[in-house]
Amino acid sequence: MAVQGQDISLRCKCSNSFPTPIYSWTKDGKVVVADGTRIILDGKFLTIKNLVKGDDGSYKCKATNKLGTTKESEAYQMDVIGKWLSFHTVCWNV
Repeated sequence: MAVQGQDISLRCKCSNSFPTPIYSWTKDGKVVVADGTRIILDGKFLTIKNLVKGDDGSYKCKATNKLGTTKESEAYQMDVIGKWLSFHTVCWNV
């Protein structure tokens, strides 16, 4: 659990691909766009700073390599409850 106002980093676990993949993230089916300040995409990591209630939802990552192979491996379900944020990890391969 994390308190609103804290930072959180989610890691895409499909990192054993070759050639090295390009990572992308979605929240509730929509592409996560980095703003460089509060929402930061850095390789396989998605960092959200200063968590707010609007950050709750289902986060998924996708790794695509140069061969065109795509693998979706992580889903983080984040739910904001009052001042507390809890998240659950659901894993699968496509």
